[in-house]
Amino acid sequence: MSSEIPFREVPYLPQRLVVEHRDDGCILLRNGQPKRRHPPHMLAPLVYWASARPDQVFLAQRDPDTPSKPGWATITYSEALARVRALAQGFLDAGAGPDRPVMILSRNAIENALVMYAAMWAGSPVVPVTPAYATLSEDFARLKHIDRLTTPAIIYVEDGEEYQRGLDGIRPGDARRQHSRIVCRHRGHRARTQLAEVCRRATPNAACRRQPFARHVSQCV
Repeated sequence: MSSEIPFREVPYLPQRLVVEHRDDGCILLRNGQPKRRHPPHMLAPLVYWASARPDQVFLAQRDPDTPSKPGWATITYSEALARVRALAQGFLDAGAGPDRPVMILSRNAIENALVMYAAMWAGSPVVPVTPAYATLSEDFARLKHIDRLTTPAIIYVEDGEEYQRGLDGIRPGDARRQHSRIVCRHRGHRARTQLAEVCRRATPNAACRRQPFARHVSQCV
């Protein structure tokens, strides 16, 4: 059995660094590569590939509780787009919008990504929160600060039982129900409907980060 692991060659753009030495001693570094065409926002590639390669896998993950378990959970581009649109409509019906954020309490997972895309589709800001702020903290100070700062309309919770302490810490009792809809997923149980925000337009910085990998845009998936 070969110990070599095959890797796909990444078509990096050649490095072009422009160095400017100023009279005041400042040194400015610039990317010498001309800015290339990029999608107008983060949702555009999903829409494009759902049409161009609908059955190709978009996201895949191992079992979150047992990573060593064989097999992958996957979702294709077309499946993801359909679910994102459905979720976005649900968010809009629940009151999400430009001034009504969607907060996410979840580990990296397929559902996390779909909620992010759906919130962007609904025009709602997304507030992804580090899970430790809601599960390991004793006083939930950072979680409370984020909650006060963003005042989410919807909070998506990966696991209602795991994040219950955090939810109680920021929105005890009836106060939680008055201010936010909370969507909790319970592993092995039917999801309960209750909920949270994202900018969907790609920023220049995001476009620059993607550019070194985009020599052959038609091959990117």
